[in-house]
Amino acid sequence: GLGDVYKRQVEYAGAQVPVEEVIKNVKATYGKDAKEISIYLKPEESKAYFVADGNAEEMDVFFC
Repeated sequence: GLGDVYKRQVEYAGAQVPVEEVIKNVKATYGKDAKEISIYLKPEESKAYFVADGNAEEMDVFFC
């Protein structure tokens, strides 16, 4: 279920980032409520690419 998603973490090179943290930061970066958000993580670039209501953006994600 969706509740399980929020408990997951993304791990890369021994570092972890909680999925809920990424979602929270994406929403803050977008700056307004979105009806639909798709997030694509690229840990090797320390980036999250996302599409919110059809608008493509990117943000930094720090794995530590």
